[in-house]
Amino acid sequence: MSNEDIESKINESRTKITVETKIFLGLLNMFKMYKNNDKHALQQCENKIQESTQRLQFLKNEYEKLLKSKEEMERTTGSNNKTEEESVLSYYWYHFLIY
Repeated sequence: MSNEDIESKINESRTKITVETKIFLGLLNMFKMYKNNDKHALQQCENKIQESTQRLQFLKNEYEKLLKSKEEMERTTGSNNKTEEESVLSYYWYHFLIY
């Protein structure tokens, strides 16, 4: 896999994490809205939150694998520019964990 392929997959992974994070935050808002009302909707919302949490965990793991692949490739070629990817992951993971 070339460096460009890895970069492309990293960008794709970032996009997926961004989308899933927005879904997760929306589900949390729905949960708050249904908390005192519809028990069935509340249960469905809880299930969706759990599913979203699992997807975010999976995406985080895939993202970390891609970063490791990129780091390995950079180690062999002598370049190193991982700080941006690490900060993006930290940002999304922080927001995921605080909810």
